Amino acid sequence: MKTFTQPMQGLKEFEDLEAALPKLSGVIQISGCIDAAKPHMMYSIGNGSGNRIIVTFQEQKAKELAEEYRFFDPNVAYYPAKDILFYQSDIRGNVLTAERINALKMMAEKRSCTIVTTFDGLMNPMPSPDQFISAVRKVAVGDVIDLEQFTRHLAELGYEKNYQVQTSGEFSVRGGIIDIFPLTEELPVRIELWGDEVDSIRSFDTETQRSVEKLDEVQVYPATEMILSRNKIGEAVRRMKEEYKKQEEAFKKRKRFAEKERLRKMTVRTEEELLSFGTAEGSEALLSYFYEKTVSFLEYLPENTLFFIDEPHRVLEKGKTYEEEFFLCMQSRLEGGYVLPGQTDAIYECRKILAQMGSQ
Repeated sequence: MKTFTQPMQGLKEFEDLEAALPKLSGVIQISGCIDAAKPHMMYSIGNGSGNRIIVTFQEQKAKELAEEYRFFDPNVAYYPAKDILFYQSDIRGNVLTAERINALKMMAEKRSCTIVTTFDGLMNPMPSPDQFISAVRKVAVGDVIDLEQFTRHLAELGYEKNYQVQTSGEFSVRGGIIDIFPLTEELPVRIELWGDEVDSIRSFDTETQRSVEKLDEVQVYPATEMILSRNKIGEAVRRMKEEYKKQEEAFKKRKRFAEKERLRKMTVRTEEELLSFGTAEGSEALLSYFYEKTVSFLEYLPENTLFFIDEPHRVLEKGKTYEEEFFLCMQSRLEGGYVLPGQTDAIYECRKILAQMGSQ
């Protein structure tokens, strides 16, 4: 650590910055720092210890910052944003979800880590940190588990049941053997039961099915940030119907009967999928029905986290553009009956962050 931070100590400007940090109650602006030196500067502030988040204006820039920062500290993760306009489709499968879950895991397990993201990454509506962490399932050798209850919980966490595990986010059950491929692990794990007791846990290779390493325990993190608990489905459906009725009346007053019918069909289909399968197409839009309160990614950051904004003017400009695009797109799709009204909740998270930035 000192190898990287020591060269900065001789710079008067850096020493003044370090002296100002304990008294900081607002924002410190650093200018004249070239791109190549930014990761070194960000790491050196605070002697490389403590949690920090780096927010930039572009996805590619965030990836580059994360890779460059990793030279100074391996405990860094890139947190990709969801597509706020079309987040129901992810052409890259669960790759982005895995990166987001890995970032959340790092914050939960590491005392000191750095997260790199873009402004729109802060706008993702999420359950509270306590609700997310409480969903993590720890399984250790010697534990007694109810197989039916455990597999139901895996489905709630977003894992897909398959005959044989091939890719991350899948699980399979064959007799007393449970195979799980957590999004946060490079290899799947095999849990063998003796009756209802965990007899052994091993990682294994998907191609050969041979064991790689014997484990004492495994932590299964959710395969999605949108945890739709079956215990809350009844209440979620009730809220969804109430909101549909309000929107139905609005369409009737404006004589937009085609839109009203599309929204009705979508509501009925979503209800049937939830009651039958515990999830539904476009489940990300249902978060506000399952949780009375959603939070932004900022709520997951520990106290006293150092907050770095790379090129703040470009970040603010990008944020305002996203806000306008999101609002217009959601308004248009809502009026057309293509989405449930709950999808517009994320805009409020965006506005809060923009207000905070604009006042600084």
